[in-house]
Amino acid sequence: MALNAETFEEVFSNLPAKALCRFKSVCKGCNELTGDDFFLKKHSTNMQSLEDSCFFLQANFPSAVELHSLVRTDRLSCGVPVGSLYHLSNTGQVLASNNGLVCCKNTEDQTSLFLCNPAAQTWVSIPMPDCVKDNNRSFHVLLQCNEGCSEFPDHYVLIIVASDGSWSSRLCAVTYSPEERVWKDCGIVEAGSREIDQNTPPVYIDGTVYLMTDCFPYLSRSSPFYRPYIVAYETKNSASRFLKIPKAARKGIHDQSCQLRIFKWNSGSESSICLVRLRKSVFSVWKLVDSDFSRWKHILKMRAVAMGIKEPQLTIAGFTVINGNSLLIATNKKIYRFKLAGGVTERKVVEVCGHTHCGKSVVLHSYSNTLRPCGHGAVPVFLPPI
Repeated sequence: MALNAETFEEVFSNLPAKALCRFKSVCKGCNELTGDDFFLKKHSTNMQSLEDSCFFLQANFPSAVELHSLVRTDRLSCGVPVGSLYHLSNTGQVLASNNGLVCCKNTEDQTSLFLCNPAAQTWVSIPMPDCVKDNNRSFHVLLQCNEGCSEFPDHYVLIIVASDGSWSSRLCAVTYSPEERVWKDCGIVEAGSREIDQNTPPVYIDGTVYLMTDCFPYLSRSSPFYRPYIVAYETKNSASRFLKIPKAARKGIHDQSCQLRIFKWNSGSESSICLVRLRKSVFSVWKLVDSDFSRWKHILKMRAVAMGIKEPQLTIAGFTVINGNSLLIATNKKIYRFKLAGGVTERKVVEVCGHTHCGKSVVLHSYSNTLRPCGHGAVPVFLPPI
């Protein structure tokens, strides 16, 4: 029985990009659909309701990019062509990923960024904003794809927060306009006396950008900024405020092994941030329940070994929170997933895969397989020679 156009569109809008790309070559109707703006809006919105199924892994310095599935038995589910991974590995340092789009620093010229959709094999170059390019400043990138058909396909939030190159409490914030292809000033971030941690990506929730400061002991005890804290920047009114970290998280913060990072917790209307502390191979997690009074709920405190990660000479090479509910942990050789939500019986570690960056610190970014366009000026990625 033949499907009518409406049913056909509904069914295909719920398929992953990998399946749609395969159908394009054998199905004329699917090929036409994937070129329709309304269909792409609907498909990307549907994919936002699903959890990210893959993640990128890359060493802290520019190197080969690995893409892995979260499901150990489904290695081929990522749906990203070899050409896209070749392009990323040879020209990109992954900075952020959201709803199928990936923002990278161009490692060929070091003076530009690019946005790409690995599944669709398209990319668009983005100039580096003057506040970063002119002074070689450290900067932090936030990429958030908007939800809903009315805000799609060209609109996404791409924000850079950068220092001014000196020991200053004021950071500049700029946002990129995809339609005009220019950077626009969006205010000053008051960051206090501490530096923003280079290893923690910003978190965006309902118009607020959250930034984690570093832990280094360079301030005196008399300073109100002696302990690490979180900067919350309201993009609508350019207002900054500071959130205290939990008292239990402050113990041993100046220890060399101590790392504090923030991530998105849950999704939708219940979204918040969580704080993850790693010290001497012990993970501790708190969820923010009241940002006005810096109230936190303790979620977890457990040694990596007690989780079930049993490796000789265990070293944690990197970690992140994925889908707002799971801790993704990289050791020297393997990747593990530990669920933070659910009961005690659900909290068990699962080995996801191995990786090739042995002995190096790694960065992890979640990835969702969609056909979301990169915007005006997008071109096909450079394919490797066969």
